[in-house]
Order: sequence, then C-alpha cells, then structure tokens
Amino acid sequence: RLMAEAGLEPVALKGFASAHTLYDDPVARIGGDLDVLLRRDQLAAVIDLFGKRGFAFAADGRRRWGFVSDASFVPFFSPDGVCNIDLHVEADSWPLHVGLPADDVRAAARRVAYAHGTFAAPAPEHALLIAVSNIAKDRFSAPTISKAIDLSRLLARRQGELDWVEIEARGARAALMPALRATLALLVELGLPREWAPPALSRRPSGLAGQVFARVLADWLALFPRDCGAASLLTREALLAREPSTLVALNLRRLRGLLS
Repeated sequence: RLMAEAGLEPVALKGFASAHTLYDDPVARIGGDLDVLLRRDQLAAVIDLFGKRGFAFAADGRRRWGFVSDASFVPFFSPDGVCNIDLHVEADSWPLHVGLPADDVRAAARRVAYAHGTFAAPAPEHALLIAVSNIAKDRFSAPTISKAIDLSRLLARRQGELDWVEIEARGARAALMPALRATLALLVELGLPREWAPPALSRRPSGLAGQVFARVLADWLALFPRDCGAASLLTREALLAREPSTLVALNLRRLRGLLS
C-alpha cells in the first residue's frame, strides 16, 4: 500500500501473490517474507521510503554456499524484525530470467484485489515457472512444500487454461525443464490428477534419476524425517533439477560469491 501511494507499482511474487490468488483465506498461506519485483530505477525510492520508517538490510542466517544474489538483495527488515521485504530486480535467480525476464513478468501481470485495494501479481504461467525455479533452487527439500502446494492449487484452478506451449518454451530457455518434469511427476505421485498436467511433462524419471526421485518421494511421503546432507542435495540438483551446463555454471557462481 505504501509503495502504491508513493507511485511505485511492484509486482508481488511467491507467497504473498499465491495467498491472494490461490487461497480462499490468504492467512492460510503462511509467508516468510514479502517478495516484490521492482524496476532497478525504483530501488532508491523504495529504500528511502522504508528507510525513513526504520527498515534496514540485514543477513538472515542463510548458508553462504548456494545463495546467489543476482535477482534480489539481502532482506530488508522492519525495526521490530517482523516484516521482511525481499526486493527483487528479477523474479528469481539465474537462469530463470533467461526465459522469463522481469519486463515480461511486469507486462503480463494481472491486478488482484486485497484488503488495501489491488496489487499486481504474475500471470499463472509465470507464477508456475517462478515456483519451479524456487523448487529447483531448494532441490526438493522441506522448504519447497509451500511451493508444491501452491502449484497443486494453481493447477486445480487453471485446468485446461494454462498455456503449456509458453511454459515449455520459457522453461527450455531458462534451462528449467528437468526441474519442471520432476516437480510435476512428484505432484502426480503425491495424488495430483494426471489429467491436470501434460503426460510428457509429468512422467516419472527412470534410470539413475529415477532412483534419486524414489528417495525424494519417500522423503515427501514421510514428511522429511531427516535433513538432507550436502551430497544428497547435490545429487538431486544434478539428476533432477538442473541441466549439466547449468549445474556447472551455478556452482562456479557460488564459488565466486563465497570467495568474494
């Protein structure tokens, strides 16, 4: 609301947008932070707007290895620590914005009613790809549960309406097809009606990837009885979530960031 009153029109992403587009009661979708997509030339105005209210940037304890900050910044906290704004210049980290640039997200955004008027939210196809990008980043571990539930609700509400041609085209350009296929296959194995997703995109992996998928599915069915180790996460990333060239490039970025 404050951003809108200041003439800034961000696109709300992830949890906040999902809460108001996929749930009858937005409170049912717990959000950890407020993700907003802004133009780069709006960043200074937003920082000034909230800085005057005591907001400040701070680390949030996430692991150093694996955090690639090319799409958003460290969290922007309110003085009491309750509100955490994640300022984005892209919808999610590389390589998503190769296939789904911020300008495309803004151009296709729709208006959604909420308690203070309306806000902009990504188109359903774009919301799906952003969720898959997040799942790939978290490698099907416990933090991806909320994204998977969002996706299942999106697929339920948009049966026969989603533009799968656009989703595939953008997913291919963003090197997200392995993660998209594994995510849809996981949802089907967990009970999603098969007709809600294209068969070619929701087929269960086979071979070595199939063995890793079976372990992921067992974790989900048991509601994550143990934390994933680094080796397990890397294996998931290599066989389920990423294309080989993307895996190499991401880890080089992580190494550069860690050294920096």
